[in-house]
Amino acid sequence: MGGGFTAGWPAQTQEVEDLGLSYGWLDNTSGHAVHLTSVRFASPPASLHMLNVTAYSYKDTHDTGIIGQMGVLPAECPHFYVPHPLSVVTVRAHSNATWLVVLAFTISRPGVYHLNRVRLDYVTNGRRGWQYQNINTTIMVTNPPLPGPRPLPASAVCGGLPPGQ
Repeated sequence: MGGGFTAGWPAQTQEVEDLGLSYGWLDNTSGHAVHLTSVRFASPPASLHMLNVTAYSYKDTHDTGIIGQMGVLPAECPHFYVPHPLSVVTVRAHSNATWLVVLAFTISRPGVYHLNRVRLDYVTNGRRGWQYQNINTTIMVTNPPLPGPRPLPASAVCGGLPPGQ
């Protein structure tokens, strides 16, 4: 599984953040199919609260991947982000992933957070295994201005498509 660039964005406390394992990060270079069983942050900060890990078909998202986004994706764009459990993610041998895996979380305290790796647990060729995937993501979290976090417009979350498409 590959990867190799740095991402970052500003955020506010208690705002739902979505970090996607996008193109190339879940591709399989091995000779056996790989079935994901768990994806989680390696060494998460104490103020990070995981909400869920969800899979989205690239077909449903019109082949759009995400690295970082804000909000509850299936609520904001129900026709664009159709959630599936992580248990559906299997990547064939020597193949590109057809799934986008998204970690949704909040951070409760202001600060600069370096989320550098996730741990991928999987089954391949009848055996359990795991590996780290570098994600090199930095999130700068501030307290929200009153009255609190503001949601992005659907056009900013739904891949530039109008709601319902």
